[in-house]
Amino acid sequence: MPLPVKMCLDFILLLFVTIALAGCVEGGSENEDDGIGAVGANAPAVGASGGDLPPVRVRPSLLDYGRVAPSTTVTGTVILSNFSDRAVRILSAQPSCKCTVISEINGTVIPPKGSIELEAALETQGTAGGKSSNIKVLFEGYSKVLTIPLKAEVSRAVRVTPPYINAVADSSGKPSGKERGILTVDSTDLKPFNVISVQGRPPAFVGVVGDGSGAATTHQIGYDLDEHYDAEGRLPRFMVLETDHPDAPLVEVLIRHKASNLQLNRNFKLTDYKMNLGQCAPGGSVRHDVVIHEATTVGDLVIATPDSPFVTIAVAGQSVDDETDDLTATLEFTFSPDVPDGLRYFQVRLFSSSQFELSVPAFVSIRR
Repeated sequence: MPLPVKMCLDFILLLFVTIALAGCVEGGSENEDDGIGAVGANAPAVGASGGDLPPVRVRPSLLDYGRVAPSTTVTGTVILSNFSDRAVRILSAQPSCKCTVISEINGTVIPPKGSIELEAALETQGTAGGKSSNIKVLFEGYSKVLTIPLKAEVSRAVRVTPPYINAVADSSGKPSGKERGILTVDSTDLKPFNVISVQGRPPAFVGVVGDGSGAATTHQIGYDLDEHYDAEGRLPRFMVLETDHPDAPLVEVLIRHKASNLQLNRNFKLTDYKMNLGQCAPGGSVRHDVVIHEATTVGDLVIATPDSPFVTIAVAGQSVDDETDDLTATLEFTFSPDVPDGLRYFQVRLFSSSQFELSVPAFVSIRR
């Protein structure tokens, strides 16, 4: 005997929410025009059974934010248009991860031939690279959800390609072949700039006459990981390029290698496991925000200690977002007047009131 309509809808809604909350995905959209348009003008009234796909078209079908700075929030809008002769009701709209916040449209009815706006805010990560998310919208009377993909390219004013060095050995231990290579460094705003240093050393320019120190919109830099091991046989988590571009004094490249792995405390969850402090003069100070998930569990940030004699760190303030349970702590880095010019790369150890601790890399360009 068939299940009651309400029971079926409740089951579909529960299944939809479970899928939507599973996390960020890198998938394509299910709302291609050809597939959606197949329903046509004979779509049913609100509450009736309409088959698989709702008669709704999304414009644009992909919400592309373009090039976005790290650790920023960008907003965009899509239009949901009902191209049928019957009204449709939205049961639920859900983003795939906490990085995306959308306007409230649950329960909204889109009239025949009518449209509504859906605003989506995307929070980008602190590291360069692709960022994607999606929004799933379930309509009453339709078994398939509408998927709206979102994407952004996270990049500073100076971009490095590739954005990370994947030097992880295979399962047999054979080197990846990426221990040496070339990085392309270019300005996204097309302003000429110089690369001053790579991990505090003179850059190894490729394909240029002389030392390559002339300003240009694009540079090619050779790298060799063998040059960056410390006395304990470890690699830095990031290779940091120092430039004279006013909007990108430091640009980091993630190094994926067994010798560069962070020693993470899984209970201490940050939005960004590094601190790019930009540029500072000797004797000056820099403020940097650290965002910690699950503040109820982690507790307040009690203290932050550096492993460098040239800097002191104070917790200048902190607050908790009651909705997300994220703690934002502002750290103030004060550098010694006698700190040498150049790149300073050091570790910062964080301690919470719940006795959790975590060490992350920090870097700053010191210039008089």
